Amino acid sequence: MPSAPHAVLTLGDGSIRGCFLIDLSLSGAAVSSEVQPPIGMPLAIGGCIGRVVRHLPNGFAIKFVDSHRQADLLRLISRRSRELLPASADTGTAA
Repeated sequence: MPSAPHAVLTLGDGSIRGCFLIDLSLSGAAVSSEVQPPIGMPLAIGGCIGRVVRHLPNGFAIKFVDSHRQADLLRLISRRSRELLPASADTGTAA
């Protein structure tokens, strides 16, 4: 798991949402988010592209298109998240 379990979710329609990583593996992830995208929807967590493969009681599971090495996976998820989240998202203040 990344040291910061919060990440950015980019949905297939281009909308961007925050998400919480429940579980993370080299081939996929389980996340909790305000949205519940349909099974099969393409999306990205940070810079990792995948598809929704199942719904969970508190979120959904994603299978990544490509498997990643652990160091690359953590870098892709956290780097993309820092780039997309507004600075005010970390402090909870309005932009």
